[in-house]
Amino acid sequence: MPKKINALREKLLTCARDILIRKGYSELTIRAIANECGVVPGTIYNYFPSKEKLVESVMMEDWKAQRARLDVEMQDAGSALEAVRMLAVTLDGFVERYHEIWEKHPATMNDSSAFRKHHKQLVTQMCGMLQPIMEKYGCMFHPVLPQFLAEALLVLAADEDKHFENVEPIMRKLLD
Repeated sequence: MPKKINALREKLLTCARDILIRKGYSELTIRAIANECGVVPGTIYNYFPSKEKLVESVMMEDWKAQRARLDVEMQDAGSALEAVRMLAVTLDGFVERYHEIWEKHPATMNDSSAFRKHHKQLVTQMCGMLQPIMEKYGCMFHPVLPQFLAEALLVLAADEDKHFENVEPIMRKLLD
């Protein structure tokens, strides 16, 4: 069995993310990552079974980092509405960063089972971020509200023509 080295996994993810952001999904190849990391292409398959799983891992690691930063920022928000706005802005940036993948390569990343799994995971994470904020500001008047807000924010982030400002009056009524 091939030896796996954790530091190499992180290096592969960093190289892949850099190529993905700079050059786009089409230019991201296993060979390009291998060249940039100084390994043979087969080594990458010890960590990621496919380009799609590698890209998925890049995106998940990026979201994890965004979420860690956001958890701290949301705790310092002056209101529930401000915290929800922070989450919306972060989601917008995340979706914009990976827009090309979802837009130009939908079959690659939107396998229905993977999409459902990640959608559910993301909603659960967002609920975990929203619930304590809503409790802190006394606007947790219904147990479904965090999930409702998480789904609404995902819908906004997925549509480049819709932004938090479009629904801010509704959010204000929900959270005041």
